Amino acid sequence: MKPFRLSRRAVLRGIGGGVASLALPPLDAMLNNHGTAYADGAPLPKIFGVFMWPDGRKPALWDPPDTGTNWTMTPELMPLAAVRGDINVLTGFNCKTTGFVHHAGTVGMLSGAPYVVVGSGTTTTHSQATVDVIARNAIGGKTPLPSLEVGVDNKSYPNEGTTGYALSHNGPMNINPAIFSPSALFDKVFPGAGGGAANPAAARAAAIAAAGKKSMLDAVLADAADLRPRLGTADKARLDQHLDGLRQLETRLAMPAAPAAAGCPGSSARPTDPDPTSHTLTSQAISDVLALALACDVTRVFSYKYALWHTTTFTELTADGAKEDYHTYTHIEPGAQPLVQKHILLHMQQIAYLIAKLKAVTVGAGTLLDQCAILFTTEVQEGLNHLTDNMPMIVAGRAGGALRTGQHVHAMGDNTSNVHLTLLQAVGVPVTSFGAGPGLSTTTVPALLA
Repeated sequence: MKPFRLSRRAVLRGIGGGVASLALPPLDAMLNNHGTAYADGAPLPKIFGVFMWPDGRKPALWDPPDTGTNWTMTPELMPLAAVRGDINVLTGFNCKTTGFVHHAGTVGMLSGAPYVVVGSGTTTTHSQATVDVIARNAIGGKTPLPSLEVGVDNKSYPNEGTTGYALSHNGPMNINPAIFSPSALFDKVFPGAGGGAANPAAARAAAIAAAGKKSMLDAVLADAADLRPRLGTADKARLDQHLDGLRQLETRLAMPAAPAAAGCPGSSARPTDPDPTSHTLTSQAISDVLALALACDVTRVFSYKYALWHTTTFTELTADGAKEDYHTYTHIEPGAQPLVQKHILLHMQQIAYLIAKLKAVTVGAGTLLDQCAILFTTEVQEGLNHLTDNMPMIVAGRAGGALRTGQHVHAMGDNTSNVHLTLLQAVGVPVTSFGAGPGLSTTTVPALLA
């Protein structure tokens, strides 16, 4: 019997066949017999991402003392223990851009190029496109959304320019604003996931309500029920996992707000996001939606502004004494800075959460993470010293087999831009250089290449 095949562009539809549509993850029915490409011969898509955490790390507690595949899991990397085989830890690379503290490291680690001073003082912007935009311009045109820009800490610090509050840049004073609301991200990703123009969220909600449905999932369940009997056992499980994940997200993002204080108008009828002062809850919800978007091939490029160097207070650590923003503690906490260390552990936990979410999604013979090349980085070596040499980086994913993983790679002062160039080429971006000025690189990192 000829095996059932499904178009890689297939979607679930509801409400008259098109008002609501939901993209599907890669199913075995869409792939060749080996699970290494689509049935029509097209390769499984590669994914590029960049994630920025703030204010460095403590080198003595983060940097492994040994290199290669048998590297030692250090205290500040311990949250990544479950995914150590899927990542590379990079140390010893120097960011070659110079100038104002935090600014030079931010533009260097995102674009490899110097900043531009706007007006006077320490107000700056990027001189060139950031690495995510370079990837988007090359590989982002084959999906409903060329790229996604997401964020967690929405600290606004405009008096230091776009460098201080925006990650993704097209060029000077030209930013791609991040979405900081998980529910807004959900609405952006899934109404347009079926191809063509996205349905406005309000129109989609009205159409679903008019049809007597409770959610977008309810609107497409009949189509899912029709599809399910034609799928193999693995694909049935994969479809159920996908729908369950979406249901959990819809439930989480539609949780009613806490009761209003006496004398204040209630707002319990409005869908709400997690408490924005909780970096953990917001980051996990953003990561959940992002993972679904990548699994459904809604986009193949993302930038993730977890936080830049000026942050709001991390309320998860209030009980530990965190009353000020994190950047302040990197400078005022004495001694071994135990509270700074707790912040760094929190950052690593959110990185580990995203990596684990991507690893949990099966794609053909591997996982969604296997198709990714994601750079996790920061703007200084350590918040206390503001140095931009020995910059910490984590690379996650195998870029469809182009990258090796599981290593600690220590360079001897090599350009950080070498890493960006390596990852861009690994996902198929046809570039031979990255950066400008002192940050210009035409050299890849051989240790990362499979």
